[in-house]
Order: sequence, then structure tokens, then C-alpha cells
Amino acid sequence: MRVAVAVAALALSACRSSVPSLDAEFRVAQNVLSGEQYDLALPKAEAGLSKAEHTGNPGQIWRFRLLKADILMGKRQAAKSLALVNGFGEPPPGPDFAEARAHLLLLRGRAAYSLNRLHDSEEALGRAAVAAKQAGSESLSAEVLLRQGALLVRQSKFEQARHAFQ
Repeated sequence: MRVAVAVAALALSACRSSVPSLDAEFRVAQNVLSGEQYDLALPKAEAGLSKAEHTGNPGQIWRFRLLKADILMGKRQAAKSLALVNGFGEPPPGPDFAEARAHLLLLRGRAAYSLNRLHDSEEALGRAAVAAKQAGSESLSAEVLLRQGALLVRQSKFEQARHAFQ
């Protein structure tokens, strides 16, 4: 009897290990996005999002939601990306979702910029800068600064852009 239980437990653990974790699926989709293979990355992100929604883990759900929106931005589908992030609502309150809030605002700012809604972009990027700083995310803060600089140049605010990058 003990042998049967041990064999069953081993078989179950082997089955579980052959299914990639959500973290592994996220890394794969993110790596494909980094390689600018958007048409391959999107179905991976959508599959991961579906699995995350099935598990009900809000942290994983938000990771995949933001990844999907990033992919749409990479595909130059700013209107779709903006509609998607606006449809998400806001991440849950609290420090665990501070980086997700900053990322969401960054995406809104990028999409508005691409759609030539410069005032909306400026407002979203300003809020993203504050949120990224509050989240303690240097990488998000740097990306927000980069986007703000490009926005300032597009608005012909060259002196402010120069100061932003010093």
C-alpha cells in the first residue's frame, strides 16, 4: 500500500513539473517580446493571462495584463493597448501593486503619445513618474524619464528636454 501511494505521489509530481509555471510562461513571453516577435509573444501572453485568471492570483493577472498591453504597443496598436489598459481598471491598492500601477500609467502615457494626445500623455507620464518613484522601481523611473524627454521634444520644449536628461 505504501508503495502504491509513493508511486502515485511521484506520478503526480512528475505531471505537475511538466506543466510550466506561470512565472516560466511569463519569462518566455517576455523574452519573445524582447526579441520583437510580437506575433509570437501575444498568444503566449494571452494564454498566460487566461491561466492566471483561472488561478485567481491578482499579481499574476496584472503581470500578464501589462505584458499584453506592452506587446500591443510593440505592434504599434496604441488604440487597442489604451482601450485594453483603460478596461482593466486600477490594480488593487497597497504596496504589492505599486509597480503595476506605475507600469499601467506608463502604458497610458505611451499610448496617448502614439495617438498624438500629448496633453493626456504628459499627465499620465507625470503620474507614472511619481508612482514609479513610490514603487522604488529604478527601471520604470528611467523608462518614464525617457518617454517624458521624447514628449518634451515633440512639444518643442527643447530646453526642458535638455534639463530632463542632465
